[in-house]
Amino acid sequence: IAPGAFASEMNRVARDQGDEVAKRIPSRRIGTDEDMQGVAIYLASRAGDYVVGQTIAVDGGIAWAQLAV
Repeated sequence: IAPGAFASEMNRVARDQGDEVAKRIPSRRIGTDEDMQGVAIYLASRAGDYVVGQTIAVDGGIAWAQLAV
């Protein structure tokens, strides 16, 4: 799981300037705990049983938006 902008001690910019950071993210918000939990539950469940060797970006679409530029 590759997190994008989440308010945390490791990402102080997202934590302290979340509204400004969110303007550059296609979903227009920083990530929440629930966003990360959803991916973890998916991977731990039967639904994700056949997913192997993938990096899942939980970043509100910013990685794909940068590729399109």
